[in-house]
Amino acid sequence: AEYIDPSDIKGTAWDNAIPQTMIVTYVMATYETVEQVKNDLKSGKFPAVWAGYDLGYVPPLHYNIIDKTGAGLVLEHVKGQGVKWYDNTVGVITNSPPYPWHMDNLRNYPRFQRNDNGREGFKYSSLGDDYSLAPQWTGSGLLGLPGDYTSPSRFVKAATLLSLAPTPATTDDAIVKSSTI
Repeated sequence: AEYIDPSDIKGTAWDNAIPQTMIVTYVMATYETVEQVKNDLKSGKFPAVWAGYDLGYVPPLHYNIIDKTGAGLVLEHVKGQGVKWYDNTVGVITNSPPYPWHMDNLRNYPRFQRNDNGREGFKYSSLGDDYSLAPQWTGSGLLGLPGDYTSPSRFVKAATLLSLAPTPATTDDAIVKSSTI
């Protein structure tokens, strides 16, 4: 992520500038919908975001803004490209690389499903006889799902689990769902 250096903000530009550590607070206090955020981003009314050094370093934060309708927006400050925003159609986000890279990477995992693949087991023939070894576990519908802690693996795993999870019926169900994915 790359933010504006505070020394580059001059005069009245400070009237519409915030540190990156305040984006969440600003969005929650200012907007009711993702559409409102997008309109201000498009028109240039969204504040300039400067590198806040109050944490001792500048974290490479990416922001997932979701409103009560379920509409989502990813907001990123990409090095060499400035502010970028995208409709968040999968409902998840991780840090680097940028969101479009993660979306393209999802194309490498087309076969994940709720049901097990190959429940008939391992079939083979030997000396004219046919054999079948039944699987000893379930979960093969997610065979190949990344499990490490890199941001690309976390993105694929979260997007997959979210897409396969049933839609929660209540707010309590949604809270439980969010804590298990």
